[in-house]
Amino acid sequence: MIKKSLLLFSMLICSQFSQAQYGLSATYFIPKNGSFSNPVTPFSFRGLGQSWGLFGVETGFTLFRMAGMNIKETAIKTNESLTDPFFSVMIPAEAVFSLPTGIGLFQLKGGGFLYGNLDAKTHLGNFDRAYKKQNDWILANADLENKNGLGYGYRFGLSYLVEINPQVSLTLEGNYLSGQSEWAWKGTVEGVNTNGDFVSEAFSEANAQLDYSGYEISIGLVFQSANPKKKGKSRRRR
Repeated sequence: MIKKSLLLFSMLICSQFSQAQYGLSATYFIPKNGSFSNPVTPFSFRGLGQSWGLFGVETGFTLFRMAGMNIKETAIKTNESLTDPFFSVMIPAEAVFSLPTGIGLFQLKGGGFLYGNLDAKTHLGNFDRAYKKQNDWILANADLENKNGLGYGYRFGLSYLVEINPQVSLTLEGNYLSGQSEWAWKGTVEGVNTNGDFVSEAFSEANAQLDYSGYEISIGLVFQSANPKKKGKSRRRR
């Protein structure tokens, strides 16, 4: 229900905007107990929406290349990433409150987001090390499969826009995201215990979830088109 509501809200916002703003940014994601992400700059397209005075709504999308993320609701405890690198498409839907200042525009943002991951899999090397340490084994070798469903969460943050000229502005933005999606992994773990015996165990955690939590930082340019829509200011940024 939450996923459908966020998607419907994003589609509704997109149906109301005209070509008023567009832009490009470098967007980084720093996940909780994960690895620093790489920006996929040409595929960060955000700030689509409408504004009515100081209040507005925005959506868009960003393509991240996640270097590695954490898994929660699991018995496996480690500070290392438990996923291999993967691509992730994130779609926000948020309310925006703008406060003009002497040299720019300060914005408070908050709302929800949807995301989908492309071929996200378990980092078996990090899993093996964590499993071996927890079970006091000499050697561990896992063979696992996991689910990779759509996820959702909430987000909030701040942005600041500084006008360079009437057509171009510089934007700096920071957000905190907290989300999750089904992981539900299962398989087998084979290894050697401290007695030198070969061991094979079934592993299954139906409630495991990908922890899509962390900090998003972006910097970019906003380009203002010449013919904004008259009925409310439309925005297309980053």
